Amino acid sequence: MKLTPRQQKKLNALAHSSYGTFLIEYVELMKGDIADVRNTVNVKPEIANEVRLATVDLLEEFAVQLKKLAGTYERPEDSWE
Repeated sequence: MKLTPRQQKKLNALAHSSYGTFLIEYVELMKGDIADVRNTVNVKPEIANEVRLATVDLLEEFAVQLKKLAGTYERPEDSWE
């Protein structure tokens, strides 16, 4: 996701505010809620899984970007061998 300098500045300010901290937590909760297949998605059943995956990917990218700006991002360890 490419941001303009103005958007980047606003996102940076948001990430360092207390509101940004709560927003990161909320996004993480939303990811879990959307990924849970027991919850219904208001789209055609044929594309529900793709919509669910795309939404979770977008929320994950947003959360990572906010965490990086706030300085709280920890790179996940790859334990694959």
